Amino acid sequence: MTADDVPGFVPWRIDVDYLPAQSALIKPLIAQLNFITDKTHWGAAFRFG
Repeated sequence: MTADDVPGFVPWRIDVDYLPAQSALIKPLIAQLNFITDKTHWGAAFRFG
């Protein structure tokens, strides 16, 4: 089902400008990221977005 399948439905969208990006290693940053409470299990902080 898409938005076109529902009569009268108008989806709300925002214009986005994407910036160029590059990969970064996480391990050197872990100590600086204060939202990661358990530094040995740092991946848990990223599991649910």
